[in-house]
Amino acid sequence: MSLLPSFKLQHVGIGLMMAFALPVSANIDTWQKGVTIMPGSAEEYARTDFKESIDAAFDAHVNSVALVIPLYQDALTSSEVHDGWNTPSDESLQQGIEYIHSKNMRVMLKLHLYPGNEWSGRIRPADTDQWFKTYENLVLKYAGIAEREGVETLCIGSEIIPLSTNTKYQSQWRDIISRTRLSYAGELTYSANWGPGIYDEKNKVTFWPELDYIGISAYFPIKKGTDWSYWDRTQISALQKKYEKPVLFTEIGYRSIAGALANPWDYTLESKKDDGEQVRAFQKLFDYWKDKDNFGGMYIWSWKGTSHIDTSGKDYTPQGKPALEVIKKEFTSHVQPAVVVSTQASVSAPSDSSLHWYKSLISLLKKTYIYSSKNLEGLS
Repeated sequence: MSLLPSFKLQHVGIGLMMAFALPVSANIDTWQKGVTIMPGSAEEYARTDFKESIDAAFDAHVNSVALVIPLYQDALTSSEVHDGWNTPSDESLQQGIEYIHSKNMRVMLKLHLYPGNEWSGRIRPADTDQWFKTYENLVLKYAGIAEREGVETLCIGSEIIPLSTNTKYQSQWRDIISRTRLSYAGELTYSANWGPGIYDEKNKVTFWPELDYIGISAYFPIKKGTDWSYWDRTQISALQKKYEKPVLFTEIGYRSIAGALANPWDYTLESKKDDGEQVRAFQKLFDYWKDKDNFGGMYIWSWKGTSHIDTSGKDYTPQGKPALEVIKKEFTSHVQPAVVVSTQASVSAPSDSSLHWYKSLISLLKKTYIYSSKNLEGLS
């Protein structure tokens, strides 16, 4: 007897072809048109004003929301990763995911590491084996939540440069990814720092082949001589072709200040407020990328999980500022993006568990948004 029950394959054939066809053609209609929310408390994702914030994102034609999961270690040299003051409670996270899905929007869970008041790009754990053990436990915890709640994408880390770029730790990352695949059937990515110099993480990540997207924290300086065409031609396109994976800007944003285009990463920059600079920055971003192949979309940093916005500020949020109209104009539809999964993805059967493979395949099919759902009823 066949492992797969009989159902109308014509409704899922297109989804499977898109899931395994790499590279892919894309335009802005098929993007993940995302925003990123950093929680201000452990219960933020369950609050009423969070829902109002999601409603506002939907009205801006956003079709995907990245929910940040803040994780902590006490110092740069600490070997234990743990929850913190604003790590969402499981119940809050579940409620947030469910509300986003109720709006027919995708969800990404995105793990961020905070070593005290320092940057994750400079950590140096005293005991890396212990660090990876505690970090993997948390990745697997959120993979389980992601699978249970039907989350479309899991970002397993962000800007952990000393450990992601050293081949000495490649096997640890591969173990994390393979174990995550056993319990989670969705897409996987990692958010690599754009650069520069020794902080150019994206070109040195050791485990891109095991992931579904090349994720980039894309704070490239845009100025004379280094526009988007330059960065694409010299770095981004080459990276995509090397691994034959679509690129996803897992984080990108601009403050509403003078100088934001040339210094998008600098959240400490002292300059005058300039809403027009933020408008120009986003317009240049969309003008270049909206018709590029092998580009999966972007997650704008940041979107506040509240309906109470101080529009007089110089921060990254476009909410309540003129830049929001640019985003709304360019995110012109609510077309759901295709799910792109590499041949290393979760539909590869673990040798000891054909049942999990079957469930993973059905989960993948349910996430393509291309089939007629009635024909998959009862299969999970």
